[in-house]
Amino acid sequence: EVRDINDKLSGIMKEARYRNFFSTEIRVDGEPYLIDPCARIPIPPGEIQYEIWGNLSEIIWAGANGEMIDPEPTAKFGVEVIMSHTGKEQHWRTMQIPDDIKRWVKLFGACKHGDLYCIPPMPHLTDSIGAVVGLGNTIEDAIAEVKDVAESLKDQPVTIDMSAIMDTLRVIGEAEDKGIEFTDKEVPEPESVIP
Repeated sequence: EVRDINDKLSGIMKEARYRNFFSTEIRVDGEPYLIDPCARIPIPPGEIQYEIWGNLSEIIWAGANGEMIDPEPTAKFGVEVIMSHTGKEQHWRTMQIPDDIKRWVKLFGACKHGDLYCIPPMPHLTDSIGAVVGLGNTIEDAIAEVKDVAESLKDQPVTIDMSAIMDTLRVIGEAEDKGIEFTDKEVPEPESVIP
């Protein structure tokens, strides 16, 4: 379904000389149909892409000049979990991020004032303020990285819901039961995510 939609868009993109990130959101109801052409890095999982592609700046530069180069991964797996703030969305929300983990915390639309990261009021949008990213050469390693970052933020006014990882592991297990291989590495049991 994804290829069908993308193939139909490729001629228009080529004619326009489009050279930026692009992803498609598609619904399948009998036939696939496009609901959102995303002319941007996808969020999620763009936050993982910032870290997992060791040559991202070269990819962007080459792409802007009409050349396509292969990404060079820094790890085999990436895990991303959305982070929410417990403050009211109609007020400024703040948090501190220790220097040793700030690379792995990706905030949406934030600014920095002194040692505080500040999220402006966004009434009627969402409590989601960013994501926590972890990389590893096994799924377990990537999950452990996310858990370590979450532990470092435990005193901040944020929540990091690990249940999304459990849901994803369940879906991977169901797909593998149907013969769709996700990886040749062992996939952890969903319950292993929560201590």
